[in-house]
Amino acid sequence: MTDIPPIFSETSTATDPAEAAEQMQGSYGNVMVAAGPDNRFDMEITTCLVGGAVSHRIDTKSGAAFRFERQFDGYALVMLQDGGLDVSEGGKVQRWLPGACVVLDASRVDEWRWLGGRHDMLLVCASPACWTRR
Repeated sequence: MTDIPPIFSETSTATDPAEAAEQMQGSYGNVMVAAGPDNRFDMEITTCLVGGAVSHRIDTKSGAAFRFERQFDGYALVMLQDGGLDVSEGGKVQRWLPGACVVLDASRVDEWRWLGGRHDMLLVCASPACWTRR
């Protein structure tokens, strides 16, 4: 008999960075969430977890930034529908604009700064324990 991977899905909506951080803490540990460039904040994240992979759809008009206490041990495929992404790695920032598709070593990302728009991301674990829910 084949083991069936655990399946989990949820949608979180927040209008305040502290509210978003609290919602994300159960799955991702301590996370710092910051508002967009004009200090407004709105975010909806739909997360689907299956085995060692997780997908996120991130919708934000204001933009949002995330810093995680513990880096993801895996790789991210990011598809920027109509928003951009700034990624900070070791003090260097790289920007991708709408329409881009990029693969990142998520364990090296210090900060994810999502620019206003819709973003799709697929994270694939490099180790079996990286998506264990707390």
